[in-house]
Amino acid sequence: MSKIGHRIATLFGGRRTRAAASAAAFHSPADAEAALGRHRDEALRALERAAVVSAAFSPDYSVESLRALDAWYHDLWQRDAFLDLAAGRDEFERWMAFYYGAVAVRNNPDAQWVVLPHPAGGGRFELGVRRGETTVAIDAFRDHYKTFMMTRRPRQSIYRQYRDEWK
Repeated sequence: MSKIGHRIATLFGGRRTRAAASAAAFHSPADAEAALGRHRDEALRALERAAVVSAAFSPDYSVESLRALDAWYHDLWQRDAFLDLAAGRDEFERWMAFYYGAVAVRNNPDAQWVVLPHPAGGGRFELGVRRGETTVAIDAFRDHYKTFMMTRRPRQSIYRQYRDEWK
């Protein structure tokens, strides 16, 4: 991160902005790794349970399943049906991000989950996936519905992001 980028992250991170709020404070990196790993695993189980209930998505952790995940999200958003899955849109967007990270780890033998110190410091950490020199922080596809208005193929935006970042 550039010096100016680090300065901005430090200034805004201390104010508990939406991004800083998502990076939890822990006593040690080991505590962060354990807690964030549990959070990730719970989110993935919740997504799998929701997929069984809706039957609109099969979480097989393949790269192609990212297209189906986008289509499922698109359908839920159009029908305003996230609460049918006992989740709000924000929570579902977190589930999607963790699934995205899990797909990256399962389909790239050299990719692994990592715990990253938040640029703002203060004992905050976030979960990410690292492959070689590439590290992607995994938090949420915030306001993912906005991509529908910005792309010609909205139901494939997560798949295209994966292709661009991991292939």
